[in-house]
Amino acid sequence: MVAVASPKLRKEQESKELKIFVVTVTGILLVLAGLFFGLSLGKRRQGSRSSGQGFKLLPTPSKTAREEWPPLSAVYDGQKVISDPQFLLDFAIIGFEKSGSSTFMQWLGAHPQVQCFQEEIYDLYQNKTGAMVWRLHTQLKPGFEYKRGYKSPGDIFLANTIHLLDEYFPKTRLILSLRHPILYYQSIYNFRIQNLPNPDDPFHTPLEGIGECKNTYPGYVCTNHANYAQYIYRLGKTLSRFPTETEQAIIDEKPRSAAKARVTRNLIFVVEISQLKDDNALRRQQLKEDLRDFLGLDSDLPDEIPKVVPGKKWPADVQAIKDKRKMNICEDQYIPLREDIMRVSKQTATWILESFIQSDDVFVSTPEFFEQSIKKWMEDPCETKTLRAASK
Repeated sequence: MVAVASPKLRKEQESKELKIFVVTVTGILLVLAGLFFGLSLGKRRQGSRSSGQGFKLLPTPSKTAREEWPPLSAVYDGQKVISDPQFLLDFAIIGFEKSGSSTFMQWLGAHPQVQCFQEEIYDLYQNKTGAMVWRLHTQLKPGFEYKRGYKSPGDIFLANTIHLLDEYFPKTRLILSLRHPILYYQSIYNFRIQNLPNPDDPFHTPLEGIGECKNTYPGYVCTNHANYAQYIYRLGKTLSRFPTETEQAIIDEKPRSAAKARVTRNLIFVVEISQLKDDNALRRQQLKEDLRDFLGLDSDLPDEIPKVVPGKKWPADVQAIKDKRKMNICEDQYIPLREDIMRVSKQTATWILESFIQSDDVFVSTPEFFEQSIKKWMEDPCETKTLRAASK
C-alpha cells in the first residue's frame, strides 16, 4: 500500500525544496561574481590603459579650436586647468639624473620638428600643473606640427609627479635613461660638489650618503636614490596579484613607497646610457629610428649624439679646490658604499629584465644590447675595471 502525503506535508516539502534551490543559485551567483571581479581587477592592475583612477575628465578643445592653436584662456584661467591640456605636451624626459637626460634634451631639441625646453622644468615636480600648462603654451613655439617636451630628471622620484602626468597628460610619452647605480652615485655626488656656490661650502661626505636622503644639505645625495626599482615600480607597469620573487622583495623593502604605485597610461622608452655612447653604427642607427617612431617624428634625429658635461664652470683655482673634494668611488674607503649600492643594483637589474621591460607599455631599442648593458649592473664596475674615464 502506497503512503500518500497530506496537503500540509506536501506544502512543507515544496517550501523546503524552494529554499534549497534559492540558496544554491545564490551561492553559484556569488562565486561567479567573485571570479569576474578578481579577473577584472587582475587585468586592470596588470596594465589596462583604461583610466580607472577616478580622475575628473576635462573637456577637450573643440574641433574648430584645433584648426588653429587654442588660446591660453581655453585651457587655463590663471588659477586652474579648465580643459584638456594634452595637446601641449608630447614627451617628457623624467629620469634619472646624470644618466643622459641632458643629452636627450639637446639631441631631441636639435630636431626641426621638436620644441623642447633647453633647461630643466620643475613645475610638475613642484605640483604646479597650471604653471606647467602656462609655460608650455607661452614659452614654446605654437603649432600642432611640433612635438613638444621638457626635461626634469627628478620627476621619477616623486609619485605625485607621475600621477599628474597620467592625469593631465596620459598620452605624453616618457623617456627614462639609466646607468649603473654605482656610476650614478659617483656622478651625482661630484655634480653637487661642482655646483656648490663656494668651493668651501659644507656638504656631506660620500659615506654619509648610505641609506635614506636627509635634509641636512640642499641636494643631498644618498644610496636610496640609486635604488631605481622602487621608483620605476610606481609607474605601475608591472602591478600584479602574483608578483615575481624579485618584485615582492622590492615591495617588502619599501612598502610605503610601493603603496604609491598605480596603473599609468603613459608609454615609456627606456635607454641604458651605454646605448648613447655605443660605437656600433647599426645599433646607433636603430636607436635613432626607434626614437623617431616612438615620438612620431617625420624624419630621423641628428646623426651626432651630443656629448654633454653639465655643471658650472669655475676659474682654475676654484676648480682645483672642488676637484679635491670630489670622490673616486673605486677607492677602498668607499667599499661599504659600493656594497650597499650593489645590493640594490643586482635586484634592480633582475627586475628590469624579468618584469619591467616585459610590459606592453615599455619600449627598448636593440633589446639584446640593452640586456647586455643591464646585466653589467650585476657586477661592481670597480672590480671589473670597466670604470675607466667614467670614474673622473
